[in-house]
Amino acid sequence: MKRRTFLCTVLVIVMAMAGVFPVFGTGKDEGAKFINLYSSGSDNVRIVWEAVIAAFHKTNPGFTVKQQYVASGTGGQTSELKLIAAWQAKQKEIDVDIAADWGENEVARVQKEASLDALFKLDPKKIPNWANVAARSVIAPDRTMAFRGTLHAWIKAYPGKFAYNDPGTGGAGSSFVITTIYNLMPVEALASADEKWMAQWDAGLAVLKDLHPFLYKASGKVQYTV
Repeated sequence: MKRRTFLCTVLVIVMAMAGVFPVFGTGKDEGAKFINLYSSGSDNVRIVWEAVIAAFHKTNPGFTVKQQYVASGTGGQTSELKLIAAWQAKQKEIDVDIAADWGENEVARVQKEASLDALFKLDPKKIPNWANVAARSVIAPDRTMAFRGTLHAWIKAYPGKFAYNDPGTGGAGSSFVITTIYNLMPVEALASADEKWMAQWDAGLAVLKDLHPFLYKASGKVQYTV
């Protein structure tokens, strides 16, 4: 099996439950030029999105993007859970326009518990730079877009420059570990709850062990961020 070493976080656009997707937004009173962007993960991710949104506002006057941030580990309802609940309830509107910081496990959960039809199908003709993005989602390549990622080769080439948070706290750390493990397994394993797949975790865990010495260190010990 060919090893994929690009670990990506994807961004998805949520389709209105009625099946008709406005340019932005879901038909709420805010109007077509109001965008609710849901993000989650560590606080540094929130800060990054604030900068991206500020830059977008400068070049796109008339649009308003509001970040709805759900910090990891707070118990708040994440965007994929809101989408799944809305789909199952046959709700026609939802306040999530763009869902950021999803990994393949969130996409797989939506596929399993709702439908990929809940996500807007992207048009490459309207996103010309999409052709320059190296990574694609395995589960929904036409409905998600990679916007940040990590290369294992880069970590080794620049020892001490990379760190990730404790996977138990969720966010980027959890995504990093899960993606590393499941990249070396069959695609169907990601969307399956069958415990048989646990027997194949060892290969991915070995990759994480191999990367461990190259992670950020303080006082001579590898540090996992908060």
